[in-house]
Amino acid sequence: MAFSRFSEQKPVNQPSWRSSASALIALTFSALSLATVEEAELATLEWKTGSASPPPELEEQQERIISLVRMGLESMSEPAAMRLAFLGGESMNIRGADMTSLQNGLNRFYAKIEEDPLFSSAPTHLPYCFSNKKPDHGLASVYIPTTTGPRLR
Repeated sequence: MAFSRFSEQKPVNQPSWRSSASALIALTFSALSLATVEEAELATLEWKTGSASPPPELEEQQERIISLVRMGLESMSEPAAMRLAFLGGESMNIRGADMTSLQNGLNRFYAKIEEDPLFSSAPTHLPYCFSNKKPDHGLASVYIPTTTGPRLR
């Protein structure tokens, strides 16, 4: 079941895009580990906001890479797009063993998503995340267990 909710929210201090991305990845990993054990559903929540973070300012080379990622998001699955996106890691000063570790981690993460019936059919929010415009709404996927069990307590 997917649904949207719009409600007025008071502006709050927003964390940086990096801390938001880290929190989103942590929540996704947590939900993915639970989804393989218990029945569940994912809901998409949206809300109006005037306090969303603008896109980060990028150097010219980084902007070229992100522009290619944005184009790829229109025609590729999320796993394919993310695996290719980090091939340009050198422009973000990610090199050698760090780059290999990041790519291997992404490959493992997206392999789990592709194997899981719930997460493999989830809509991607990458176009929202990689937008070149400041959003007027917030967006989140929420994991909702339909039963409780030992791993959910």
